[in-house]
Amino acid sequence: MFGTCLHTEEYAGMPGGVIRFVCILFLSALLFFFLSPVHGMAEPGKVLARVNGVNIYGWQITLAESLLFGSRNPHVHTESQTLKQEILKNVIDMEVLFQDAQKRGIEPDKRLVDGFVWNYKASFPSLAEYQSALRGMNATEREIAALAGRIVIMGACIEERYGALLTPTEAEAQKYYDENPSDFVLPRALRVRHILIKKDAAKGVDGKTAKARAQQVLARAKKGGEAFAAIAREASEGPEKDQGGDMGYVSEGALKNTELEPLEKIILKLQPGEIGNLVETDIGYHIVKALDERPESITPFETVKERLISALQKKKMVEALNQLASELKPGFDIEVLANP
Repeated sequence: MFGTCLHTEEYAGMPGGVIRFVCILFLSALLFFFLSPVHGMAEPGKVLARVNGVNIYGWQITLAESLLFGSRNPHVHTESQTLKQEILKNVIDMEVLFQDAQKRGIEPDKRLVDGFVWNYKASFPSLAEYQSALRGMNATEREIAALAGRIVIMGACIEERYGALLTPTEAEAQKYYDENPSDFVLPRALRVRHILIKKDAAKGVDGKTAKARAQQVLARAKKGGEAFAAIAREASEGPEKDQGGDMGYVSEGALKNTELEPLEKIILKLQPGEIGNLVETDIGYHIVKALDERPESITPFETVKERLISALQKKKMVEALNQLASELKPGFDIEVLANP
């Protein structure tokens, strides 16, 4: 989910720094959930910090780093320590705010909690994928609601203190847009169709067999006389099969940390109408055809305005969280025991 959050079409043309801030906030909230007593997961490993006796562990920070950037992303090596420090600081700040809210008897608004859970569930393509995600986190929907309750409480504390200051104006968004033009570059991209012939030892399809079949399909595609989309619908085993292999637009970095990463360089060298040579990956053999090219451009302000305002608001929330927590911290017993 987070490993590709900086490369999705949804965030095309959005400011990378703001998106990174938002990702860190969400991951910190997720870790805050795993650190909390409501979650039954075992807590082995090195204790990095304590807030009034509540432990913060190193493995949660490492997990967040891999979720945000992906284990093969070079940013893990160049920004690792800074990122871990940011996440650890946010987890500590969240714990401070939550404990303060508990002391003051603040309860979460049930409607907001229910809305959070509903939106989280709706973010998955299907109920099965939502349930699979819960199993992967060793969590239940009740625990997601508990996380939502904590986030709602912290939001209420921040709203109580800062109110309207948290809502960016259109003028602020325009100012950011004007001052950071490079953040809104929509890179050159090629729209492609894709055919996958899988290797599947369980079905008796080894690499040699899959390659022979893929070569036959490639020969058909290059011969002409048949629409590439029709061949894809008939022969492909990829997820885009029913769409005639249509992958949409692929730009530099779009396939990073995916099974299709080896295809990216091949795709970006193609000319519209050109079919590439066979490409082998761990999952099988791939054939791609470039349909048309989208040149590099600047995303218009009106296109990104609402998302930019939303992203800037989340950034302000993080800043407010840190500010409020810093004012409360003198009344807390906070121990930072080790670097993440």
